[in-house]
Amino acid sequence: MVGSAWGLGEQAWRTDHQRRWNVFALVAAYVAFVIVSVIQVSSRVFSVKRSLRSMPKPYMPTKSVDTPRRVADLVSTEYSRTSVIAHLAQATTGQQEGWGRPGTKWADVNFRSYILSTLDEMRECEPARL
Repeated sequence: MVGSAWGLGEQAWRTDHQRRWNVFALVAAYVAFVIVSVIQVSSRVFSVKRSLRSMPKPYMPTKSVDTPRRVADLVSTEYSRTSVIAHLAQATTGQQEGWGRPGTKWADVNFRSYILSTLDEMRECEPARL
């Protein structure tokens, strides 16, 4: 860019007639080129920032349409691995801490709420019976 400007400027300066006008036209053309380039680059930067801001925050590109194929494959693989780990971490037996065992008379009874619901009955009992 600088080399072409230097060569054209030297050629414009060495011509005998209209030397100043040739140099002026050359400088004006390069200034216009720089201005258009700066406008185009800044426009592109602002449009990319605006499009990134408009994406929803929980958005995760998982398809090859959104990202390059290798990135989409990596995201898909890690998402699958995380799903498997989450599935393996779930309880496999039919009981949960604080709940009655399925198939007994205490099935579907949360012991904490059951005990709290019997407080009035316990208060009515004689102190000797407790």
